[in-house]
Amino acid sequence: MQQAATQLERWGISNTLAQQAGLFSVPDAAALLPGLPERPAIVIPYYTLAGAILRVAGRPFARFRWLDDDRVQHGFVRQRAVRYGQPAGTGVQVHFPPVVAWGDVAKDPSIPIVITEGEAKAITACANGFTCLALGGVYNFTGADGQLIAALDAIVWDGRQVVIIFDSDAATNPDVLAAEARLIEELQTRRKAKCRVVRLPGEGDSKV
Repeated sequence: MQQAATQLERWGISNTLAQQAGLFSVPDAAALLPGLPERPAIVIPYYTLAGAILRVAGRPFARFRWLDDDRVQHGFVRQRAVRYGQPAGTGVQVHFPPVVAWGDVAKDPSIPIVITEGEAKAITACANGFTCLALGGVYNFTGADGQLIAALDAIVWDGRQVVIIFDSDAATNPDVLAAEARLIEELQTRRKAKCRVVRLPGEGDSKV
């Protein structure tokens, strides 16, 4: 699919890296999993710390990056629609790119971990030598009970260097700032990690 190839190129993900990460495209997500929209998508499988395919509610879990027009009409204004989706009722999950031995990383607090938002960023970061995991959204690190989700709870944080890198609008977006502070509180105050925040520079009015 040309749409998928174009998106992978924008992400900086080669075909080889896409295969290593398990990414593939489908012309109709609903044909793959009933209940999803009938839209073309890149399928982003999720993995456990041990490197196995993550299963949620008895099925392999993945998120979907929609590939059709991501803008919707509201009166005279076209606004950006939701670009990612996942099956209903599958909760908050963490993406561990399978190009890193996460089982070893989880047990060894001498290995720094980078945390970002978005799977593609984590995949390219790991491919370039960073041990980077991805949240599906800046608040996607706790469950409905407000506790750190199991996949993150299984990581040894005490004494570990943690670098949090969200998009360039983090410096001006109060929601992102609040999520950042909450994540630091969880990892540094409660679990004794050593957190740093990196700010990405913007490009004019464009988010980086």
